[in-house]
Amino acid sequence: ENCPELLYNREAMWVIANKQGTEIIMETLAFASQDIRNDKELMLRAIQTEPDAFESCSERLQEDLEVIKAALPNSLCLAPIELQFDHPEMVVEAIERTPPADIWMTHDDIHESLWSNRDVAKAWLKKGGDWLADQFPQVFESDEELLLLVAEHRWS
Repeated sequence: ENCPELLYNREAMWVIANKQGTEIIMETLAFASQDIRNDKELMLRAIQTEPDAFESCSERLQEDLEVIKAALPNSLCLAPIELQFDHPEMVVEAIERTPPADIWMTHDDIHESLWSNRDVAKAWLKKGGDWLADQFPQVFESDEELLLLVAEHRWS
């Protein structure tokens, strides 16, 4: 804000994107030019340093699968529902990256229809999530591998 010419300078923004510190990255990106916010390489670096930088990406980058995946450790809620449907592997990856203590926060970001996807259910159970009787399809009740994951979770 105090040095507006820097907000258009890719090299200066690259230095900022590499700095640890949420405040400086987020404050700078809030005032950055559209060209900077649309620079995929730069924004991926900023997201790697501070996942919340995703919010400062251009609309185009917020729909880019690679950019969304980079931000996933922060929150699956960043992924539009359509993208979750088209890429359930992204949901699986988000579950796998979620710390066990935060597993229920991830649950709330997953669209209810994706619980019928076996890979999503498997990742959930591997991470220590509970059996979701209201959300898992009945066919899962006879899936030996999924039931063994439930047993492992209950006994550990």
